[in-house]
Amino acid sequence: MPTESREMISGVRSGLRLRDFARSVAIFLAPGLAGIWSVWNRLTKKGGPVLVLYGRSYGRELLRRLREMNHYVILVEQDAKRLNWRFAHETFFLDVFDLSNTQRIADLARRKRATVALSQSDDKLLPQMAAVNEMLGAGVQFSATAIGASMSKAAMHAALDQAGVRSTPNAILPPGFDLETQPVAYPLIVKADMGQGAHGYRICETPEELRSGIASVGQSFPESDVIVEQYISGRQFDVEGIIHRGEVRIYIVIEENFFRYPPRFMRCWYLFNPGLDDETEMTLRKAAVEALNACEFRSGAFHVEVRLDADGQAYAIDISNRMGADFPGSVPGTTGRDMIGDYVNSMLGREVAPPPPAGRRLELRYYTHAFEPGAQNVRREVSDNPLLIRADRGPDGTEMFVFSSESEADLRALIGKLDEFLGNA
Repeated sequence: MPTESREMISGVRSGLRLRDFARSVAIFLAPGLAGIWSVWNRLTKKGGPVLVLYGRSYGRELLRRLREMNHYVILVEQDAKRLNWRFAHETFFLDVFDLSNTQRIADLARRKRATVALSQSDDKLLPQMAAVNEMLGAGVQFSATAIGASMSKAAMHAALDQAGVRSTPNAILPPGFDLETQPVAYPLIVKADMGQGAHGYRICETPEELRSGIASVGQSFPESDVIVEQYISGRQFDVEGIIHRGEVRIYIVIEENFFRYPPRFMRCWYLFNPGLDDETEMTLRKAAVEALNACEFRSGAFHVEVRLDADGQAYAIDISNRMGADFPGSVPGTTGRDMIGDYVNSMLGREVAPPPPAGRRLELRYYTHAFEPGAQNVRREVSDNPLLIRADRGPDGTEMFVFSSESEADLRALIGKLDEFLGNA
């Protein structure tokens, strides 16, 4: 394992204290530093301007790739505390979720000679991105159905049902729903209709667990309705790609595994680029394309979550007209494909060749919590593992260990060992 990773794991507390202090200073100075940074960049010749809308979740992979492609990055976001100005050439602070700011954002883009607005991974930014691009005449299309399906799971299910695409049985829980008298088919999943990132999700097998799950959703997303869906046991996958001129192009398939961890699903692991037999691969691709077409995806990036039941039947369980979190940052190293670069060029109206055949390197992201029983054993196990390439710890105690290998057998054996430590086997 690299020395820096070993030091990070052994001394994470002191490192976090120093990082938090430096971050506090930078946050205090952020607006002024962002202005100085912008002036410096204006004095340096850069490539074509691109405007990026940054929401509450992932976006730095897009910013980094734009800089690598020599684009002049104009960033618009609402919060200077995120310090994203370090990855852009110019930064402007305003509420990117407020549609009353659409005209201001479009005028800013024109003033900077940017012809398109991009975003990486925030469902709630889609209405603004669609509106700004329409004002700019960018030539990209985000249908009302695609935006609705991305933001609301009930809207997604309605679009799939109308098109005859298989999806899980579901219902919005009405206010005052009586768990004691109403019939409920367990097991089920309770989640926020307009949620993102697995926060508040619960698998429920009893009225008590459902009651607790409803409270969890309300705590995480008080503005959202609560939706319940039939829980289908089986393998789950994330299909990532772009829509180029109306054509679905798949770049990577990621196998996902979750386990129950109150008060939300704790992400257990993601396996990028797993080996799949031809039938499974075809089933996943067919399900993703059918779901995207049913929800009228026409431009931009997409991510579709698909679950396979015991009979190999595919169910679309989530869909969005955006990239899946920071997943595209791992696509080049595992498949040899430049998904973010192709997304940028497609949104700019350029011709984009179909992605080449995927490479065969795998990446495993394994998540746990620092305070979790068995987490110390996990840390000890991975500290000297030669497959470990990165270890990160978030402010909420989440720990992510990233491994890379050409051997799927080695990574799955590692998954089994770490699962056993955490009691998730």
